[in-house]
Amino acid sequence: MYKKIILFNTLRRINQFGGMERVMCDLANYLDSKGFDITIVHCDENNNKPAYELNNEVKLVNIYCPDNKVLWNKLKCLSISQYKRHCKRACMHAKELACELKKRYEVCNLADAFICFQPESSYIVRKYISQKTPVITMVHNKPSIYLNTIEFSVYKNYFFQSDRIQVLLPDYKQEVLNINPQAKVVVIPNAVTEFKYAKAKNKLYKSNIIVAVGRVSKEKNHIQLIKAFERISINYPEWKVEIWGSIEGGYANKLINDVEKNPVLKDKVKFCGITNDIDSVLNRAAIFVMPSLFEGFSLALIEAMSHGLPVIGRASCSGNNSLIKNNVNGFLVDDADEDLSSKLSTLIEDCSLRERFGQNGINESKSFLPDNVYGKWVKLINDVINAS
Repeated sequence: MYKKIILFNTLRRINQFGGMERVMCDLANYLDSKGFDITIVHCDENNNKPAYELNNEVKLVNIYCPDNKVLWNKLKCLSISQYKRHCKRACMHAKELACELKKRYEVCNLADAFICFQPESSYIVRKYISQKTPVITMVHNKPSIYLNTIEFSVYKNYFFQSDRIQVLLPDYKQEVLNINPQAKVVVIPNAVTEFKYAKAKNKLYKSNIIVAVGRVSKEKNHIQLIKAFERISINYPEWKVEIWGSIEGGYANKLINDVEKNPVLKDKVKFCGITNDIDSVLNRAAIFVMPSLFEGFSLALIEAMSHGLPVIGRASCSGNNSLIKNNVNGFLVDDADEDLSSKLSTLIEDCSLRERFGQNGINESKSFLPDNVYGKWVKLINDVINAS
């Protein structure tokens, strides 16, 4: 008999091109291929198709209903970032939401295990849907960012009632244990689904493109890359920067306008938007830069390494400094633009160093192959079900 697994993602829309959405779809497909009965519970007011392809057997339950638009607003109130403003209403909405789910969707009552994509989701499941069904709660970012906040306090006890808490890096496991030494924490990184290694050994010699991947937002910190490149661009007239990712909101529009008004940068820095063919982007590039202020675990960074690209990231960003080995597969830079400028110049001028870093990156990235990562998920799911 197939084990029924619910991937419970109440706060992110499945049609978004993002790391969490990709992890959800990839995990669902892999578990489906191993014989699990998979249902994704999500909320999308427009009932869009998933941004990433799903196997035909993976079932989708959209808990947004046209006849109950209040449901979506209730979900938004449950977000940790919104909780402080809504407080008591959020707790009330959680109970109403759970009742709505159990009434409308029998699948919630038949699950063998829940995999919750947010602490808020595990709160709903553990408090109002089932106290017995095993719950695995995923933490997609650096735990200390929100585990110590006042907003998180309402979910804290239920979060730690999870049968397992999954984090992305060993350092993150310790952060959770520092808050609750009895927590059952496992480390499972994200997987890169396809590895298309550098097709030609001299690829890095021919390219003159520096690429960054991630939505254009303040926390992704593309401004540092832009300023660092501006400092050296006159020395390397053939080199350009491409920034790939969603462009939304006032911050993104202002940054783009500032670049377009800059006579030094307007023809050298390009904002390319969203792509569903990141392989082609990375195959054309020579250097990859991840200037984020913080990252949980960057799929884009691992993908760049798998394509044989030397990588650069901020040493202060935990998601970078756990994956980038300084002077081995790339550079870790300090927060100053000058340091990033210097490291970019070094890689631009030294083709053999780019190739050496790139080959080391390929070797490092192989530990994130799907069978290596998702095999751990299969074992984890079977363990929590058998123990229940």
